[in-house]
Amino acid sequence: SRAAATATAVAATAAEEEAAGAAKAAEERAAAETAATAEAARVAEEEAATKASKEAAAAAEAARVEEEAAAAAQAAEAQAAEEEAAAEAARLAAEAKAARAAEEAKRAAEKEEAAAEATESAKVPEEASPEGSPPGDAEPPASAPLIDF
Repeated sequence: SRAAATATAVAATAAEEEAAGAAKAAEERAAAETAATAEAARVAEEEAATKASKEAAAAAEAARVEEEAAAAAQAAEAQAAEEEAAAEAARLAAEAKAARAAEEAKRAAEKEEAAAEATESAKVPEEASPEGSPPGDAEPPASAPLIDF
């Protein structure tokens, strides 16, 4: 029965070694799975961080573009207001110039009319001319207006 005991001991040792091998293999599998899970988590975290960073950069760029567009719109609005004011000033200046020209034309017409009247009143009929002087040389009447050209 010694042989049986030895056989049992050998079988027990073999079973122990097999169990130890299985435990070691299970431990190695668990370690490998843990490492793979950790690597997958790291990659996922890195991808999420990259995505978040890209989204933040895109949002910042969109905000910058929006700000630039708002500034450009404000500048265009200011320029339009400035141009409108300049056009209004030019219109007012043209109106004033036209009014001055009309006033000057009116004064010139009045002077011309007065000159024509003075010339008419200065003409004296031939009988009224003093002896020896040609007709029209008579002095204008005292009531004739003095015209300043």
